[in-house]
Parts: sequence; C-alpha cells; structure tokens
Amino acid sequence: MSKKYVIGSSTPIIIKPAVMHTFYAYTKNKVILVNNKEELEAQYQKASTIIPPSEIIIQEIIPGSAENLYSFGSFVKGSKIIAAITGRRSRQIPMDFGKASTFVELVDIPEIRSLSLRLLNALGYYGLSEVEFKYDARDGQFKLLEINPRTWKWHSIALLAGLNLPYFYTAI
Repeated sequence: MSKKYVIGSSTPIIIKPAVMHTFYAYTKNKVILVNNKEELEAQYQKASTIIPPSEIIIQEIIPGSAENLYSFGSFVKGSKIIAAITGRRSRQIPMDFGKASTFVELVDIPEIRSLSLRLLNALGYYGLSEVEFKYDARDGQFKLLEINPRTWKWHSIALLAGLNLPYFYTAI
C-alpha cells in the first residue's frame, strides 16, 4: 500500500532528520529542499534509505532571513523556569539552513519565553533544552521549528552572559 502525500500552497518544504548525526554524515546537508510533490516522493524515498522513516520530519519553510531565527535556552523543573536566555541568530553559514551561527545576540522577547514554557510544560519536560522559533512576517507569529532536549551549539553565549545552564544538572 503506497502512502499519499498532500502538498498545498506551502511549498517549498524541507525533509530533515529528527536526529542529525547519521543523516549529516551521509549527506553533508542538514535538510533536503523539496519544491513539489514529485520531489517529495523521490526525496522521501532517498531519505528513508539513510535514516528510519520514523526519524524523517517534513517541515514547511518559513520565509525570511536568519535574523528571524530565535532560540529559547532554558533549564526547566516542575513547570518552572530555573534559568533561561533568549537569543536571536542574525547570521549563520550557510544563510538558508545554517551549520554554524556567526552572530548571535541575547534578546528579551516575552512571547518566545511564554510559548516555550507552555510547550515544555505540556510535555512535562524537565532539564536543559533549546526551543527554536522563526518569526513569520506573513502573520506576525513565531513558528516552532524544533526542540533540542540537550545543549545546543551556541548555548555558550549564556556563559558569556554569566548564566551556566549545564550547571543546573548538578545543582538541582
């Protein structure tokens, strides 16, 4: 029995792995860009030869530059934020689906904090995480991209701001 896919007006889209290391080691890319239904079917089949289908994520591309990318890094316990930062990624390499951030700044955006805490609480989450959003100028909303239940590549900006997020694993 073949699966049916529906692509509406939200193309292009991306195929990406839930767990990056195997996919990236094989493809040297974070995502596969898909422009239409035919590409989706072909690229999904290709991705499923690299990683299990249960690890494949199909995601809408939110238009806009890297400066619309935000991350909420926190340590959460018992539905409370013990410590947190919010950062905005102004530049990355490559600019479309970055492998490395080249300019990140701390920002205070209460809406991102609130959305992140609501999501983490709904999951019953405990520990260190990064919740990543992209601002969508089409409707003025922050759209969830992913949750990383671990330290992330630029969490060290918190250290520069005097906040040692990983420390809370041993202190709490």
